[in-house]
Amino acid sequence: PFFSVDLGKKVGIITTARITHATPAAAYAHSAERDWEGYDTKRFGIRETREGCRDIAHQLVLRSPPIDLVFGGGRRYFYPNTMVDVENPKLNGSRTDNRSLIDEFWHGRFIWNKNQMDKIVLGTSTPLMGLFEYNHLYFETDRIVNRTDKPSLSQMTKFAIEHFLNMKQNGFFLLIEGGRIDHGHHDTKARYALDEFVEFDDAIGQAVEILKEKDLLNDTLLVVTADHSHVFTIGTYSTRGSNILGFGSLESLNVSEIDAFPVNIIAYGNGPNFPSPRNESYFSSIDTNTTSYLSPAAMPLSSETHGGEDVPVYARGPWSHLFIGTMEQHTIAHKMAYAACWG
Repeated sequence: PFFSVDLGKKVGIITTARITHATPAAAYAHSAERDWEGYDTKRFGIRETREGCRDIAHQLVLRSPPIDLVFGGGRRYFYPNTMVDVENPKLNGSRTDNRSLIDEFWHGRFIWNKNQMDKIVLGTSTPLMGLFEYNHLYFETDRIVNRTDKPSLSQMTKFAIEHFLNMKQNGFFLLIEGGRIDHGHHDTKARYALDEFVEFDDAIGQAVEILKEKDLLNDTLLVVTADHSHVFTIGTYSTRGSNILGFGSLESLNVSEIDAFPVNIIAYGNGPNFPSPRNESYFSSIDTNTTSYLSPAAMPLSSETHGGEDVPVYARGPWSHLFIGTMEQHTIAHKMAYAACWG
């Protein structure tokens, strides 16, 4: 987003992961190690500081000018381990340098729940930081049941776009990450991953709807992509309308010829559910629709891995033709800058 600042545009970053996590951090920080999220001595401490490095959370609050809107999780990295969390008295911050970054450096407004967000007057120029959880935000499937006091990705997206449009400035750059899609896949909990993807799609739809309503859709470049794939696969020969979280529905083709039990539509190349139980008792007791169900994996690992295939890049709006065909991932930022007439 640095070119957007140079062009006088407002800048916002939204994620459902910690705001210091890999994707959001790449938008504002320079770090030799992605795990240098905070000063905690286990991964980042005195030696790194002496060598001129700053942890990622520190870099965020030191940005000058500050990022106009920051929404995500990860309060733990912004408070010392001697300070109780603003929301959960059983938790303390994780910083071991005895610094409260919000109190010491952040000169804007700080919020941590949806009620506070809803009370903000849209278009105010004060920089806004919302850290809505101690760690990552809840999975959307759990949020709608247990934590409706916290905003969803689509709600944060709607707020941010309307907030920037009310500023009547020279446009804006907004990075929106559905960060917990990845986490659901690593656990091979397909229900979580797919529900997170639906919420991400809803956020995109929310953005399109607002821009269309304001007659700004044709003036706005929207780019949607992923940083990597997962070893997540869809198999079996299922009839149209089958529950994707369930089993193949054409019995002659979707019962294993090895053990005569059903075959999952969704599976992973590796992950924790190996070997997946295959017996009468198991299949009569499981519910593949639940968030606790682990999809079967072909290789044993405690955490499922990323994949190596190409991922899509979707774009619409001015200069979207630059995003056609196969490209190296790093060129996306250059094309966005070119489209914004920067450099």
